Amino acid sequence: RRRREASLICVILAVSVIPVAGALTLSNIFFVRDLGIAFRSRFLFLRHSIWSGSFPFWDPYPANGQPAVNDALYQLFHLPSLPIRLLLPEVIAYNTWVALPVPLCALGMYLFLRRHVSPQASAFGAIAFAVSGPIVSTTNFPNLSWSVAAVPYVFWALERVFDRRDAPAAALLAAVVACQALAGEPVTLVATLAIAAAYAVTA
Repeated sequence: RRRREASLICVILAVSVIPVAGALTLSNIFFVRDLGIAFRSRFLFLRHSIWSGSFPFWDPYPANGQPAVNDALYQLFHLPSLPIRLLLPEVIAYNTWVALPVPLCALGMYLFLRRHVSPQASAFGAIAFAVSGPIVSTTNFPNLSWSVAAVPYVFWALERVFDRRDAPAAALLAAVVACQALAGEPVTLVATLAIAAAYAVTA
């Protein structure tokens, strides 16, 4: 059974990467609309600031400069993506930051659906969700894509609280919600919490 589930997860991840296959390169950056206009420069500024030994409070490059510490587009406090952006080689880090939310979204949806339907149905639902147009189209805006990727994990963690009703389960839910909040996209966060609250009441 574990081998079957591991195989299903591999299939889910392989299929969900197809829409962002352009990021699977060691030499070219993934370039779509806002990625080049708004996010590439912020990505480079963050890396260069941290590795030069200074905290990126202020970005002097756009216009006459602007504060970076309170700008959600920099994702300065988004812990899931910071190691990716800072520790990997530049091109790989940028492409991974852009593309990873799609397979993460698929894996999260599989974990959520697995509690309700068969592994095969869960895999199909996870793939259909992750490669759908609304999900894939968020990849040109990492704040939105990382926030959306956290949505199925919020509901998966919420159901763990229903089942276990203990402190570790509550802490996990809090951590997942915090990761979504730190992605820097408040509309998705508010919508997720509203639906999660309704789900908690009716489940």
